[in-house]
Amino acid sequence: MKSIKEFYLLKTKQRKIDWAFQLCRVQISFFINDDETILDCDVLQASVLLLFNDSHDGSLEIAHVQEKLAVDHSTLVDILQPMIQPNSILKFYKLFGKELIEVNSNFVGYSDFTRSVYKPTESTYKNRGEDIKDFGKIDAIIVKIMKNTKEMKSIDLIDEASKRSNTDIEVDLYA
Repeated sequence: MKSIKEFYLLKTKQRKIDWAFQLCRVQISFFINDDETILDCDVLQASVLLLFNDSHDGSLEIAHVQEKLAVDHSTLVDILQPMIQPNSILKFYKLFGKELIEVNSNFVGYSDFTRSVYKPTESTYKNRGEDIKDFGKIDAIIVKIMKNTKEMKSIDLIDEASKRSNTDIEVDLYA
């Protein structure tokens, strides 16, 4: 994920928006029971799944995931929630007082977690001074704008996304 972020920052020097990067779409393919599984998810969900590469027993402690992603507990719950639904890719359980997640070995097929992508909590963006009401819609519009526009300042990109979506976006970038 670090190399993806470095590439993203290199290509977007004039239009860095942290939340646009965090919610951009990623497709991950991996094998469960010798069957290839393809998942569409956002970058934060993908980074959780990639942490399983370092797991020896196929499970991860929630505290370990929270530490690696450097997010608070409520944000982590919002990230994991679409992936822990019944018959989904991850299973949640408690063992000896520890909260754990593991890959669901009965999961088969394609799944698009971006349809049920988490809504960032108010505390997620409070420190950045951003209040965004319709996140999924704005994210999709911003991706389209970024593909068509070579350079755009952050505030101009937010204004353009607001115009195209007919959604009020209140932004106070440390005015």
